[in-house]
Amino acid sequence: MLTQAHGDWLEARGIDIEMAIRLGLASKTQTHGGKRYETIAIPYTSGDRIINHKYRWFDRSDLMWTQDKGAEPTFFNQDVLFDKSL
Repeated sequence: MLTQAHGDWLEARGIDIEMAIRLGLASKTQTHGGKRYETIAIPYTSGDRIINHKYRWFDRSDLMWTQDKGAEPTFFNQDVLFDKSL
């Protein structure tokens, strides 16, 4: 589920909310460097399993991205790269 603020931010960037939800984007609280942030969690998948999340937050005074520790490197929505029907 996305918060209203995160949904508004995505829409302001021209990202369709329904598509974002279908792709698994969700609002999550993350701790980074001892601080708590309200983030947009972006799942990275391989087949039907999630292998990483990247987290985006909006505090301009600090790093604004992080990911799951030790996660396998991959491209977002990589499965479409291997889908021969597309």
